Amino acid sequence: MKTKSRMIKLLLMSAALSPIMAVAQGMSSNLVLLRVNDAGTALEYNANGSRHGNCMSNPGRGCVRVSGSGEVTFRLVSDRSCDSGGRWELSGVQLGGENSGAKPGNWGGLSPNAAGDFGADAQGWASTSPASGQEITLYDDNSAEYSLWYRVRASCAGEADIWFDPRFENDGTGN
Repeated sequence: MKTKSRMIKLLLMSAALSPIMAVAQGMSSNLVLLRVNDAGTALEYNANGSRHGNCMSNPGRGCVRVSGSGEVTFRLVSDRSCDSGGRWELSGVQLGGENSGAKPGNWGGLSPNAAGDFGADAQGWASTSPASGQEITLYDDNSAEYSLWYRVRASCAGEADIWFDPRFENDGTGN
């Protein structure tokens, strides 16, 4: 019984220390909660349980400011059913509009620093780690100070893709 109690305490302590260890290693973790709107035509920021946005210049809904290097996770928290009978799944993150005040007409075209920070290709598609269709994570090296727009894509078989598209601000304090 004592061994089981000690194991539980150890697990609880390690779970509590995980965020502290990430900060100590210069890593940040950001979570953006999304939902499919009632019409099934767009992704929306889900304010319940998620911060409004932490950007300095534009604290808009879902704006993510990164300090140090770290992960940004997008999680779909609403009913994921779509009209075709399938389920909405997060399927990609695209970047563009570097240091622009307006959403880009064409995505991609990032500087070498920004493309390298996110492992993005020429069209701005970031390298991501899908944990499931409900969650997608990207890594940001945050090597230079800049802002850019991002858009998260959700797909469902037989439906048009839907998007959510606020901004990132990097402070250049990462790798």
